[in-house]
Amino acid sequence: MTARTSDSSLARTVSLSQRRLGTARKHDDMTTEIQRVNPGQLAERSNQHWPALREAGKIDRLNFTDAIQAFVDYVDGEGEGSTRPDLAYSNFTRSVYAAFGLNAKQREALMNGEKKSRDLFDLMELRYLQMAESTAAAIIFQGIAAKATRKSIKATVKNECGQIAAAHRRLSKGLFKGQGND
Repeated sequence: MTARTSDSSLARTVSLSQRRLGTARKHDDMTTEIQRVNPGQLAERSNQHWPALREAGKIDRLNFTDAIQAFVDYVDGEGEGSTRPDLAYSNFTRSVYAAFGLNAKQREALMNGEKKSRDLFDLMELRYLQMAESTAAAIIFQGIAAKATRKSIKATVKNECGQIAAAHRRLSKGLFKGQGND
C-alpha cells in the first residue's frame, strides 16, 4: 500500500499548480475576447486566437497531470491508496476524453505525443476540452483537500466532464435551430 501523502508533498504540488494557473491568467484577456465573439466572427478570428489558446491549454494539461500525480500519492480516509499508479494517468485521461467521444486511437496518439489530436480541434472543441481538464484537476485537488474517497473523486471527475461534453454537444448542434426568427 502507498504511504500517506505528506502535507509538504501535497503543498508543493498545489503550489506548482497555482504558479501554472497564474501563468494561465495571462491568457484570460484572450479567452474573454473569444467568449464575446459570435459564431460567424469566431471563424475569422480563430487563426489569431488558436495558437494562444493552444499554449494556454498546455498549462491546463500540466495542472491536470500534477493533479493526477497528487491523486496517485493520495491515500483516502478509508485507507485506500493507488493500486495501479502506472494506470492513473491513462485512466483519468480516458475519463475526460471519452466524454468527448474521442476513440482509443486518438487518445493513444495524444498520450504518446504523436500527431496531436488537439491540433485538429476547432477553437470551441479545444476550449471545452481544456475546461474539462481544468475541472478534473480542480475536482482532484478539492477531493484530496476534503479527504474524499478515491472512488468519489473518480466518479465526480467522470460526471462533471460528461456534463461539460454534453454542453459542448448541445451548443455544437445549435441551441436555437428550428425556432422562429422573433
